[in-house]
Amino acid sequence: MGEVFESIKRFIDNLVSTGLCDAIGDGISIQDTGYKIFYQNTAHKNIFGNHEGENCYKAYAHFGQICEKCPLTLVFKDGETHTSDWSVLTEKGEAFFTITASPIKREGRIVAGIQVVKDVTERRHIEEVLRENEERFRTIFNTSPIGIIVTNSEGRLLQTNPAFQNMLGYTHEELYKGFTYITHPDDVEENLKMFHEMVEGKRNYYKTEKRYYRKDGGIIWANLSATAVRDQNGRFKYNLVLIEDITGRRKLEEKLRAAAITDELTGLFNRRGFFALAEQQIKLAHRKSSRLYLLYLDLDGLKIINDECGHKMGDQALLDTANILKRSFRESDLICRIGGDEFVVLLTDPSEPDVNDVIIKHLRENLRLYNEHGGRCYELLVSLGVACYDPERPCSIDDLLSLADELMYDDKKRHKSKAV
Repeated sequence: MGEVFESIKRFIDNLVSTGLCDAIGDGISIQDTGYKIFYQNTAHKNIFGNHEGENCYKAYAHFGQICEKCPLTLVFKDGETHTSDWSVLTEKGEAFFTITASPIKREGRIVAGIQVVKDVTERRHIEEVLRENEERFRTIFNTSPIGIIVTNSEGRLLQTNPAFQNMLGYTHEELYKGFTYITHPDDVEENLKMFHEMVEGKRNYYKTEKRYYRKDGGIIWANLSATAVRDQNGRFKYNLVLIEDITGRRKLEEKLRAAAITDELTGLFNRRGFFALAEQQIKLAHRKSSRLYLLYLDLDGLKIINDECGHKMGDQALLDTANILKRSFRESDLICRIGGDEFVVLLTDPSEPDVNDVIIKHLRENLRLYNEHGGRCYELLVSLGVACYDPERPCSIDDLLSLADELMYDDKKRHKSKAV
């Protein structure tokens, strides 16, 4: 036994003299086959305290007997190297270690064991934080009412949450081709531009509104927020995208916009809508050197209809006039109710003979047929003025409207003189 002890002591003295054990930084201890501690390096003492000459299982495991799962026990049984994880409660909280034990042999016989103890507490805490964050993200990902997707640098959808799948009516497997296949064609170019800038490192974030195709062919509007996730070297890893369905909001906005430029009774453009759109047509006509014609119409006798038939029938007369105008003119023409009983029609790209010989005659004929077969308690009669926009003598829409208004009143005077 003395020889064994001396052999171990010489082994330890050689280790200490080289300074290798303290240079390693991990805790190192040597125990004989009776589990008595022969040696601890500085790191091991810093972790567990100085317990040289004591049995290890009592010294820092605080057990009354040999630890069953101790890798040193396994080493003494089979002579192989063993590793296990071990935790111990300290004043600072629970500490975690990885212990690797190997045999020390003399003439083929195990005489001692050497253990290397690596403190992995910080790593375990980091892993725990990462695991908690991952579980938190998974919970948010799976339960969020907002769509969440993860895309790679090619735009393929690596992950899609249930909210996004329900939003479009697809399963995740059906979305494998990428976001361009479910994006409205009018939105693809701009979306791809921002996405490529993100992959190339020119931006880390973008936000936009875009349209997606549902599986059933429907279209939804979405508010999209995309963030690039990069590695330590700044290289693109993946894109995290949050997608909110704003179809309802967009429809409401469209209704509000329509209400702002649309007459509530007739559904025609109102005065605001007329001026907004007519200004654009004037600029276009000037650029193309083309003519425009503006018709100013007044529904004659509306006051008499209101007085004799009631205001409800007066509203009906206005609605009937609007419907006749819709039937008489093209969809590309601007038809507006500009005032109480006044209507305006802006004709785009007509020829002059068409206005005088075809279009106005067609309107008069539709009015005549209505009065013959409408079955109302009134007749629809209109006074009409026509003004021409000449690009060689440009004028404002206000000037054009004033001229047509004057011509309309001249027509109204003629109607009154004939009635007398």
